[in-house]
Amino acid sequence: GAGSGLVFTDGATGIASQNTIQGAKGCGVEIRKEADPRVLDNIITECKAGGIVVSVGGMGLISENQVCKNHPQGVLLSGCTEVTVIKNRIMDEQWGLVFNNGARCVARENLLERCNKAAIMLTDNADPEVANNTIEDTQHYGVLVQAQSKGTFTENDIACSRAAGVRIIGESQTVLIGNVVRDGKRLGCLVEEHSQVTMSKNQLYQNGEAALRLTGQSRVTAEADLVYGGFGDGIEMLNSSGTLSGLEVHRNAKSGVVVSEGSDPEIVNCDVHDNSISGIVVLKGAHPHVHDCDLHNNELSELACKEEGDPLVEDCQVHHGKRTGIAVYTNGRGRFFKNDIYSNCGPGVRVSANAHPEVKDNTIRHGLDTGVHVFDHGKGVFERNKIFKNGGDGVRVRSLAEPTIVNNEIEDGHAKGVFISDQAKAVLERNHIRRNAQANVQVSNKAKPRIFHNHISDGQAEGLVISNASGDYQYNDVKGNAGDAWRIEGKFSDPKVASNQIHDGKGDGLHITTEAYPEVKTNKISAHAGLGVFVEAKANPVVENNEITENQSGGLRVAFESTGHVRENQIHNNRTFGLTADTNSVPVVVRNKINNCQGPGMIIKSGARPQVEHNEITACTVGVRLSDPGTEARVFKTSCSGTTETGMHITHKARVRVEECHLHDHSSEGLRVDKGGTAEIIKNKIRLCKNDGIVSDQADLTMRDNTIEASGKCGVRLTFGTHATITRNYIVDGHGKGVMISSRSTGTLLQNILENNKLLGVEVSGESDPLIEDNRFLKNLGPSLSVSEGGKPRIVGNHCSGGQNGMEFKGGRTNAIVTGNFVTNTKGSGLVFADGSKAAVDDNDIANNMGHGVRMGPGCAVTLRGNRIYSNDAGGIHSQEAEGQVLENFLFDNSGAHIQLDESDTKVSGNLINTASESEGIQNNNNKGEVDSNPMIADRTDFVKKMNRLLILGHMDPEERDEAKVEDGKKRSTNTPTGRGRVPTKPQGQKPDAKAGEAAGKGRAPGRRNSVTRAPAGRRGSQSKGKAANPKPPAKGAPKSAPRNQGKGK
Repeated sequence: GAGSGLVFTDGATGIASQNTIQGAKGCGVEIRKEADPRVLDNIITECKAGGIVVSVGGMGLISENQVCKNHPQGVLLSGCTEVTVIKNRIMDEQWGLVFNNGARCVARENLLERCNKAAIMLTDNADPEVANNTIEDTQHYGVLVQAQSKGTFTENDIACSRAAGVRIIGESQTVLIGNVVRDGKRLGCLVEEHSQVTMSKNQLYQNGEAALRLTGQSRVTAEADLVYGGFGDGIEMLNSSGTLSGLEVHRNAKSGVVVSEGSDPEIVNCDVHDNSISGIVVLKGAHPHVHDCDLHNNELSELACKEEGDPLVEDCQVHHGKRTGIAVYTNGRGRFFKNDIYSNCGPGVRVSANAHPEVKDNTIRHGLDTGVHVFDHGKGVFERNKIFKNGGDGVRVRSLAEPTIVNNEIEDGHAKGVFISDQAKAVLERNHIRRNAQANVQVSNKAKPRIFHNHISDGQAEGLVISNASGDYQYNDVKGNAGDAWRIEGKFSDPKVASNQIHDGKGDGLHITTEAYPEVKTNKISAHAGLGVFVEAKANPVVENNEITENQSGGLRVAFESTGHVRENQIHNNRTFGLTADTNSVPVVVRNKINNCQGPGMIIKSGARPQVEHNEITACTVGVRLSDPGTEARVFKTSCSGTTETGMHITHKARVRVEECHLHDHSSEGLRVDKGGTAEIIKNKIRLCKNDGIVSDQADLTMRDNTIEASGKCGVRLTFGTHATITRNYIVDGHGKGVMISSRSTGTLLQNILENNKLLGVEVSGESDPLIEDNRFLKNLGPSLSVSEGGKPRIVGNHCSGGQNGMEFKGGRTNAIVTGNFVTNTKGSGLVFADGSKAAVDDNDIANNMGHGVRMGPGCAVTLRGNRIYSNDAGGIHSQEAEGQVLENFLFDNSGAHIQLDESDTKVSGNLINTASESEGIQNNNNKGEVDSNPMIADRTDFVKKMNRLLILGHMDPEERDEAKVEDGKKRSTNTPTGRGRVPTKPQGQKPDAKAGEAAGKGRAPGRRNSVTRAPAGRRGSQSKGKAANPKPPAKGAPKSAPRNQGKGK
């Protein structure tokens, strides 16, 4: 018809049942104006204004009807409140069941199928109760709630909607309880435009996109819902808020919950698991509060935060993730507090791409990979977390990341505790990092962290490793690690390591290798089984002001072509050695204090070439030991004292310059050079050594300007083929010998002072043949010089004063040259020859001795020529059973016989003897040798003139001498002395200063050529060639009047 099929109005009642209403141009059934019919079991189809329409005031029961293909809706309830729609089948409609205009009806147990726009729509403040309905196969929405409508939907089955199972828009407020929203082609529920939805115990599953999407400042309160099996995300919140409580969100093809675009929901007690991407994703400025949730078994991460997402995540269980536990990346933020993050296949927490989270008070444990991984410019604060027993590194930081890691416990990991690499700039402060299987901390590949106040202990490998990296490392406590406590390696490694405690490790304390060049300052490095510090492989560190102590394998070693500066360290109580430089290393070792080591204080060997300056070495076995071919060192202003053996030991072809050092109080030698060593010893002080001051054994030694004082045996001992040059040294107060030269040693002693040594000044023996020239021997208690056992020295221009005898010569193989010396003020004789010794004694001054000037014993073969022998108490020359020659000598003012010959075979000829005193000129007691042409002149003046004339002629060239003879008009016989006693190898005319004159003895007779008084060692006067000055004749007996303690100048 032209109108509706059935119309109930004006309070009508009745039953419309089992009717077929088809093709009406109006409604199929219309109920209005308080009509209250029962519409039951009808077929209503193809009506143009709707199948069933109930308008304002209408009531009734609509049940078990089949409503289909009407336009625009199957059932419309508008403004009515007391209509029940139950068990109807509504299908193939544009709108299946519509509630509008504030309708508050009930729709239950209906079947709505194949509707185009929506199976159920609420609009214009509608607020129905919709329960137990089945909604299937809608083209757009299973349920559409709009225009500030409300509605309560309970236990409906909403399936296979193409757009959304439920859409709530337009500031609507809807309650969904116990519904199933499933198998939608796109969304399960869509809430938008400031709408609110309250959900409880719903099941949303197998939808094509999100099971629940909220947007447009909408709000949700969801409790105990199941969201699972979707082909998109489980829940998406965009610019929305609300509470998700007690949900189980799982097995979705994407993420479980996505919170985005400023959303700030509370997500509490949810179980989010087995989703194919992440459990929860927070992005685009969202800041949800996630707490007490169980996030597990999700594919990529349990919780992901990115793009300014800033969640607060507390007290959650984050575990068994197939990859990452918590991932914060791409500028993500977030606060993660008190979560238990464990057993994830990937990192427990992963931070990257400028993300900056706060991760505090969490437990991050038992992961198969890294506990915390920060990379790709990631930042963040990690504080008070417990990170333990992870399969990978406890914390890994790389790729320009800059996190702050403070007060964490990082322990028992199966790899490294903390690994920082690839230009990262992490801050590690006050963490406890311990018992990790690999290095507790490793920094590599140009990373530059700041690592302060950490406790790094008990690692199964190294405590801390820096490899091709830098950074600042201060105030850390590194102890008890199984490998090296700290290793620095790689040519790009230049960290600052300062004020750390590095101790009790099973390897080395600090191992610097492969071209690293760190700055290591003010650390205490102690009690390691290995070395305190080991520098090797071309490393170039600065090691300054550290305390290195109680290490079992040694204090500090620099090796394998390394360089660097080692300065101002305290190295003490180490076993094996204090400091070693070896294998071609070239360090600078300055101002270190090395003491109480159970081995040498310093070892330099195997081609090392260090510069050693201003060090102080005490109470070690050896102060400095230098050895091996190629080893070259300069040891400058270094003090060695109190060693149990030698102060310095140079051996095995090492080459060393020792300058301005102080070596004292050693139990053995002060300095020892042996086995091919070469040493240059300059301006050192060597004193109070219990054995020798310096020993040179099979070595090459140069000494000058040293002071060697109070040695127990010898000041200097040269033995076994040593070649030595010993110049301007002061060897004093020794308890034994000043210098001992033995066993075929050679060399030169020049301008030294040997004073107050208890046994003797210099001893030469064992076929040694040194040159002993221009030295001063003062008040040595034994002889100034002793030659024995085949010694063959050249003794030239020395000053010998005091002692028992001036010089002693013993042994049939002894053969000395004694020239130009001044021997005076001895308690015995000036020169003593015994036991068959041999010597050539020329041009010496021998005076003021308490014994004889020269005494020759049995079997000796001595030639005395051109000597001045005077003022000796026992006599001039005494030859007893000796052989040899006494030729052209000058003898005067001796108290005994000038020449005494007892049972000798000595030729005595050409000697000039002054007999002004009461002494006998020549006393011949059965001498077998020739005695003739020995002028004896009683007049003092004539004696002096003749002696001076002979001395002057002795200094002339042969042509000058012949001219002088002609001018003089005298014919000299062949037995007249010719002055051949001069020293041919030494220039004359030396001009002494006042001190030198005092040192030589003011009572010297003027008969010696040029009135020679030699300058003290180290202050030789200038020398000039030419004629000698004509000395003035002394008063008679002047030499005797000089006190015997003269000649003590230094």
